[in-house]
Amino acid sequence: MKIYLDNNILVSIEKNEIDFVPIMKDGRNFSFVYSYAHVQELLEAKNNFSELKAVRLKTIKEIMNNVMIYPDGNEQVSHPENIIQMLKMTSKIQENLRNVVNNFNPDRTKLIQKFGIDETRINNYDPEELIKYINTALRSNLVIEFRDLVDLAGNSLRERISTLFNLLDFVGFWKDKKTERSNLARVYDSSHAFFASYCDIFISNDKRARNKTKVAYSLYNIRTEVLSYSEFLGYKN
Repeated sequence: MKIYLDNNILVSIEKNEIDFVPIMKDGRNFSFVYSYAHVQELLEAKNNFSELKAVRLKTIKEIMNNVMIYPDGNEQVSHPENIIQMLKMTSKIQENLRNVVNNFNPDRTKLIQKFGIDETRINNYDPEELIKYINTALRSNLVIEFRDLVDLAGNSLRERISTLFNLLDFVGFWKDKKTERSNLARVYDSSHAFFASYCDIFISNDKRARNKTKVAYSLYNIRTEVLSYSEFLGYKN
């Protein structure tokens, strides 16, 4: 059974907030993979980078055995140090991405009112209900289905999930708390959701990310189970 851990789970393990040893010793043949998104988030660290890097490399080696999952779903043993160096070479692209997402600021209030979306109720919908709710709003204004709108973002599932996360946040569905890096953090959340789509289970302690991920998986018929760490501890396969 292949499992993908969100970055917040790795951080909790590294801070000794989670005892992962029992999971590692579990007899149910769990395997874990990492992605370049785990390394990208590490590179965002402004302080104590060398110390954090050493801890992250240790975590990836001990839990994932340095097995990396690529955007095409293939897996390969790749030392994260090599991924760090590769990403540093594309740091200019990363900076451009950061500027684009941080400067994205449409007139949200007017659009929400135009589509008749009730932010006080939207978090009460399960994924299927939410999709129907947004479809109704879109049909009355744009004559387009929600999935068709998301699909316009690009041909790859990664692009579509990223767009979906932004659209869901825009309409107020489990909206992220606004900070100077919340837009960029959402990009990473969607990246983890994408890579986890190749796995059997996605474990995250970020409730907002979990709920957005569940909508993405429902929209694209992805069977990956989305669980918090406590839910995973009680998981029976």
